[in-house]
Amino acid sequence: FPIPMPHVTLYFFPDIWQNLTFFASIRYVLIFPALVVIILITNEFTNATTTQCLDPRKRDWATPVLNAFEIPSNLFGPITDSGTLIGTLLPDIAEETGAGRVRIVVPACHDTGSAVVAVPVLTGNQDFAWISSGTWSIMGAEVREPCLTEKALEYNFTNEGGVFGTWRLSKNIMGLW
Repeated sequence: FPIPMPHVTLYFFPDIWQNLTFFASIRYVLIFPALVVIILITNEFTNATTTQCLDPRKRDWATPVLNAFEIPSNLFGPITDSGTLIGTLLPDIAEETGAGRVRIVVPACHDTGSAVVAVPVLTGNQDFAWISSGTWSIMGAEVREPCLTEKALEYNFTNEGGVFGTWRLSKNIMGLW
């Protein structure tokens, strides 16, 4: 890690970072889906793993990588696992919508994370592969540990966080664009 992919978050920072006045005024970097849980100032794990700013061995922000890009690590809030109960619907919203005190659970904010966790496999069956197709297509398998080998890098496999302690060993393949 990190694997060079120009559409991935880490590669945007040097260009954005040019405006130091702007960055001097921000308190946290939130990955877009984290806006759903902005009150808690947290980033969800499946999405955090796609930024190239996360150390897959530690399951936490990669401070040496951030330092190398001169990105203050204090801007990145805590990482929360999908499936974490974060509270209940605010009383005003519960009353206005008539929904009651609905429990709020952090979802798999990355679209592929949500798609893979929805694959209809038997409970406990880890022997399956998946294909997710949209703007581009991705194939992969759920694994218990990230695959950080030279072969994985050579064949352009990525490790994205999954749900329930898994990782998505993934490869981009031909899409619909």
